[in-house]
Amino acid sequence: MAWVSIGLSAAFGVLGAAGRIVVHTFRTGRSPLRQGAGVSGIAALLVVSAALVAGRLRGA
Repeated sequence: MAWVSIGLSAAFGVLGAAGRIVVHTFRTGRSPLRQGAGVSGIAALLVVSAALVAGRLRGA
């Protein structure tokens, strides 16, 4: 059962970031990634998702 929690935490991290991008694009008409997120943007998304998963692993 712990794997379900870990998977849902990872999905929440990724979908949360994607949801903010969609909301921003809808409200402003411009993508926040228009100049490219580059390596730092991708790394930030991975670090946040890894932190959510690590929290679940530690508590499991």
